[in-house]
Amino acid sequence: MQPIQAIGLPPIAPQWAPRNAPVGAASGAPSFKDVLVDSLKRASAAETPASGAVADTASQAQTTFHTVMQVRDRLMAAYQEIKDMRI
Repeated sequence: MQPIQAIGLPPIAPQWAPRNAPVGAASGAPSFKDVLVDSLKRASAAETPASGAVADTASQAQTTFHTVMQVRDRLMAAYQEIKDMRI
């Protein structure tokens, strides 16, 4: 059995800013709050039309399901009636 060989990975550089670095508008980058608020607004705007479409689709699915169940019930009743007939 061969021993496991170590793989060399480059060191990971820290992704955070030093304590004395400017934050937000002073650095030219948007602040975390601005990014978060913008993301929530975009998600809300995308959700509104989608929720209407989902509601319509769910309503259609429910109607279809009830129709299929009624057809099944009628078929089962017809089958029982035929089964109970005397020949």
